[in-house]
Amino acid sequence: MIRIPGTDLSLRLFDRVETGDSQYDVFDVGVQHADGGIDSIAVGGSFYSAKKVINTMNDKADSKTADTSAPSASAA
Repeated sequence: MIRIPGTDLSLRLFDRVETGDSQYDVFDVGVQHADGGIDSIAVGGSFYSAKKVINTMNDKADSKTADTSAPSASAA
């Protein structure tokens, strides 16, 4: 959380909310008061397509890293 200067409020950005169903991810965005009270909006979903795109991008980046870190046959 990030404290808002000059106030007793902290900004909550995409704090994960625990759920009983692992298929869904829920995040909350809002403000938290010094006494622990929270004003927020929760956003949730399965985010299947976003997760798939991110995993594909990570796999490509990992394979490029593995290709550049492996010693080449001509270097031996």
